[in-house]
Amino acid sequence: MYSLTQIAEFTHGQLKGKGNPSRNWQLLIDSRTITNPETSIFFALKTKFNDGHVYIAELIEKGVTVFVVDESYPIPKNNKCNFLLVDDVKKALQVLAAVHRKEFNIPVIGITGSNGKTIVKEWLVQLMNPGKNICFSPKSYNSQIGVPLSVWQLQASHELGIFEAGISTVNEMEALEKIIQPGIGILTHLGTAHNEGFESFEQKIEEKLKLFRNCQVVLMQYNPSIADKISTRILSFGFNEAKADLNIIKKQMDATGTGLTALYKDEEISIRIPFTDEASIENCCICWLCTLFMECFEPTLFMQLTPVSMRLELKKGIHNCLLVNDSYSNDLNALSTALSFLKQQTIHQKTTVILSDIEESGLSPDELCRQVQSLLTEKQVNRLIAIGPVFYTHNDMFPSHFEFMFFKNTSDFLDHFYDIKFRDETILIKGARKFRFESIVKRLEQLSHGTVLEINLSAALHNLMIIKDRLEPGIKIMAMVKAFAYGSGSYEMAKQIQHKVDYLAVAYSDEGVALRQNGIKMPIMVMNADEDAFEQLIRYGLEPVIFSVNQLKALSNKIELQTLRMHIEIDTGMHRLGFKQEDIPALTIFIKNNPRLYIASIFSHLSASDEAQFDDFTALQFNTFKAVAAEIEENIGYTTLKHISNTAATLRFKQEGLDMVRLGIGLYGIDPTGKFEGLLEPVFTLKTTISQIKEIDANESVGYARKSMSDKARRIAILALGYADGLSRALSNGKGSFEINGQYAPIVGNVCMDMCMVDVTHVQCNEGDEAILFGKNTSIHVVAEKLDTIPYEILTSVSQRVKRVYVSE
Repeated sequence: MYSLTQIAEFTHGQLKGKGNPSRNWQLLIDSRTITNPETSIFFALKTKFNDGHVYIAELIEKGVTVFVVDESYPIPKNNKCNFLLVDDVKKALQVLAAVHRKEFNIPVIGITGSNGKTIVKEWLVQLMNPGKNICFSPKSYNSQIGVPLSVWQLQASHELGIFEAGISTVNEMEALEKIIQPGIGILTHLGTAHNEGFESFEQKIEEKLKLFRNCQVVLMQYNPSIADKISTRILSFGFNEAKADLNIIKKQMDATGTGLTALYKDEEISIRIPFTDEASIENCCICWLCTLFMECFEPTLFMQLTPVSMRLELKKGIHNCLLVNDSYSNDLNALSTALSFLKQQTIHQKTTVILSDIEESGLSPDELCRQVQSLLTEKQVNRLIAIGPVFYTHNDMFPSHFEFMFFKNTSDFLDHFYDIKFRDETILIKGARKFRFESIVKRLEQLSHGTVLEINLSAALHNLMIIKDRLEPGIKIMAMVKAFAYGSGSYEMAKQIQHKVDYLAVAYSDEGVALRQNGIKMPIMVMNADEDAFEQLIRYGLEPVIFSVNQLKALSNKIELQTLRMHIEIDTGMHRLGFKQEDIPALTIFIKNNPRLYIASIFSHLSASDEAQFDDFTALQFNTFKAVAAEIEENIGYTTLKHISNTAATLRFKQEGLDMVRLGIGLYGIDPTGKFEGLLEPVFTLKTTISQIKEIDANESVGYARKSMSDKARRIAILALGYADGLSRALSNGKGSFEINGQYAPIVGNVCMDMCMVDVTHVQCNEGDEAILFGKNTSIHVVAEKLDTIPYEILTSVSQRVKRVYVSE
């Protein structure tokens, strides 16, 4: 906790205002993400595109009372807030974070490099998390602003810090080093990414190494020329390199991953990892070296590592093609990783790569073409379609026996698109943003049904970590993936979060069986376990919810020698399923007489935890549950996990987390309390395309039953989304609308089975343009309110015929 006077002293600022409160302050840089205004300090940052000072009046209305501003900012009259005037707001943010960092005497790892920083950080967290409370950078928070926000998260309970540092030009790393203050340094792969801010590759290396100037040790791949620039102790890994501390002497690949054998301190050790591409192997090796140095090496954890994805999409394409869309970045290292992913897609034998020029590679055009050719040959690519002036003018560098096509630019390729045969192949679309390859993706994508439910798996993981950060230390998390994970796909969501939560929950046994069959091994609770499914539950290691003695009797008849873990549901006022308080004696007697029935957890459901008007009833439910759970534990003679909090209760009643909380709708970016919406990221975007645009004369009707009439001429767009896809007919006739190119178009006429019509008279749009029902800009809450329902119902109503597209960042 810091007082405002202390913060002014740290930042050499001038404090103007009333009061000098001490708080556990939250640092705020985005006016849209405010959660607790009374404990927020808003830093009015100026950037190339925005000025935080513009939002101060809005934030005052929302209850924020503390602002760090430019010293020239005019303080409002009748000011009731506290303003800290500084000469540089960004520098003040950095200085404050640096002072905060000095309060903690714990090991801190600082990671830098050209590629792999975020991957190594996330994997280290996965490898060390079972034994340590770790503070680490969210996402890719490695910039001049992201690093101080990351370090500010440090609390007394943390045992280890892991922070990444990225720079784009000279004289930036000094500031980040002062903030992170790492004792352990990690240098990841040094490549050509982000070269543009430096005079040379050597200058970039020297700038990055400044992060390690006060480290006790630096971990890196064996490289004598770089090691000579580092004055501190170095631990290295290498491949068949006797001078490396971790010398990998054997590498064996197969369809499921890679086995690595190494010598470390004269002993032979091994790990197995679920990756085969070189970039992932190198990143795993630096993690391996780090766990050995920190004496927390557990070889079995390496096979559980999950990919940290690029922004990448898998889509069905025209003529039975599979598209791998990776139009996010383009350098040689990223290309190598994408090609490795392409090679793993075994649905088709033939592969094609559509590739843009690789700019800022630091290589001559001839050498660049040679290296691209080498990668394509290594990954057994059948055809390259190269787009851009460099490839076009140096096409003679590619051998004639390989299948190549060259185009000056994206427009040139699109002009010849229908002359090119695409059929029964997997196509990687890999290009820098400036080439606008999204137009190529549109041409290649299967157009039989233009409606998709886009699921951002990275946003789900972000939401999980945001809520997890609000929990008291030690509280476990059960993630609800029932009902097809609220429409998102149970397996895809479970795979993304399985190493960040402690339990999964499904509604029925067949959902749990499907997860097991797809390789999900973590504990799974089945909420509606039918008697007929008990044998299946036992066979697949699923844990049923039990809510009556009759269920217990039926279950006891099915088990033989094994012990079965189960979960006891208590009715504390929901009056749905569950044991009532008077049933507890019979329950505990039966459990004591049947020792093979083991209670893994006791839980209950809250009726109205999202409604403040019912807080007294919620408190009664909490108290009733605690009393009943205590009675059960006393009678059976052992303690169990106890959980009652759903997303709303987790956000509103932090002190009632007990042993575990259940996250459902909050995981998917929907805040039932309305209090934390800015912090959670929307996971779902339901969107379609404009099939046709028509000019409608005045006094003409639109749709069935001629429900839409107008005395004015109109421009109508027909969209490929109807009630068979999950678009409610109740949104007909202007009640619902779609976002098209940043403007809203109301639905006209009745929603049809397979399509609907919207009025685009005042919207600039064309056939083929995207139309969004809900997503980032249009909250699903808005749609739910129009239908007098809840977001749960809307999500689970999206038809299975709507294509799911999974996005990771």
